[in-house]
Amino acid sequence: MNSITIYPSNQVQYDILIALANEMKMRFSTDGKSAFLNSLTEAAREAKQIACGETEGQTLEELLAEE
Repeated sequence: MNSITIYPSNQVQYDILIALANEMKMRFSTDGKSAFLNSLTEAAREAKQIACGETEGQTLEELLAEE
C-alpha cells in the first residue's frame, strides 16, 4: 500500500482533508510527524531567542544534569 504526506496551509484545509479521508473510509494518522515538527519548531524558536540575546542559554553542565 502507498502512502502520502500532505501539509495543509491552514486549519480549514486540514479539516477538509480529515473530512474527506473519513468520508472515503481511508485509514490515516494525524500525529507522529506533527509532534516532531512542533518540537523542532519550538527548539528553533528557542535557539533564535538565545542567539538574539533575548534569553540566556544553558551551559553544557546544566543540559547534562537535566533528567
